Amino acid sequence: MKSLLHHLSCRKTVRPRRYPSKGFDLLPADKLLEEETTPNYNASNYYPVKIGQVLHDKYQVVSKLGFGANATVWLCRDLTKNSLYAIKVYTSNHDTSCQVAVSESIKTIVGSHPGRGSLQTVKDSFQISGAIGFSHDCLVFDPMGVSYTQLQDAAPNRGLSNDLIYKYATSILYALGFLHHIGIIHGAVSSDNIRLSVDHKVEITNIEAAEIAHPSPRKVLPDRTIYSSYIMPITPGSPVLCNFFASLLGKPRQTHPGITLTSGTHCAPEMVLKMEFDCKTDVWSFGVLMWQLVTGKPLFRSHIPGQQSNDAPYLAEIVSLIGPPSAQFLQRNRSCYNIGIPMETGPSPPHQSHSNASKISIPG
Repeated sequence: MKSLLHHLSCRKTVRPRRYPSKGFDLLPADKLLEEETTPNYNASNYYPVKIGQVLHDKYQVVSKLGFGANATVWLCRDLTKNSLYAIKVYTSNHDTSCQVAVSESIKTIVGSHPGRGSLQTVKDSFQISGAIGFSHDCLVFDPMGVSYTQLQDAAPNRGLSNDLIYKYATSILYALGFLHHIGIIHGAVSSDNIRLSVDHKVEITNIEAAEIAHPSPRKVLPDRTIYSSYIMPITPGSPVLCNFFASLLGKPRQTHPGITLTSGTHCAPEMVLKMEFDCKTDVWSFGVLMWQLVTGKPLFRSHIPGQQSNDAPYLAEIVSLIGPPSAQFLQRNRSCYNIGIPMETGPSPPHQSHSNASKISIPG
């Protein structure tokens, strides 16, 4: 019965297109490309997607949009609706149940909220089997534009205008407000996990046309083809909070036991120290993000991208910037004493870094 329903739902309204098998730049096989450059890369963990193939009997792969340590991202045409979507094909060892659960929670809420439209939700999900028997989760999303990280990298001196920062901050605060209202902690608010929406579908359609006219550069290996990702244009869309891989579902204002949802210098101290925490950890991450957008530089610099985070230097940076934590805070986790975090002993003089921050001139 289930297979029959799937067959009926996959009745195609458009025929699959033929994509060029030649006319592309063939890249050297010995040069690492895209996902091959990620830490601990293992080719067998990745599903060998090919442009032109049809996934789940309905989604034809059009072009590659991106990659990461846990997935590759592809622009695909739904042959049953003649619509374009972005599909993340995850590595065989990656669990997507949290992302799906968060999306389902968001969809079940009745009523309007200004932050609801600033959250990325899963449109469809399915599994595919790799050549050696591993299964790969696939999540279907509306196509998105560039991330905040990519947007800032493209800006002069990595600076954004006052109006743009205000617009972005408002949208993300509304999105977090909605999540916290229904008891969800995002857990990984950062410039990598916020993208601009694509309001004009022509930008996405142009990718399909470009792939046919000028096929993506690629390198061809015996067991797979590694494609170069299409570079998304910067679009005037609204911010969308994405990637709920580190999220926690619960009740509004619920306190959670001490765990680390993710790593990096956007994490609140409570998470780093594995203390009990609540949704205010997202607010900390939001503040760190705003500093980055305003100044064009990270607030904390102890974490080197691509390397494992080291908690002690990060905590030392926090203390040097805002002063020692209170005794009440330290007593929530005795490990604070083991790594040498000093205790607040009285009123501290204003820190130089704070006085400098008030004089920052925002580019734009």
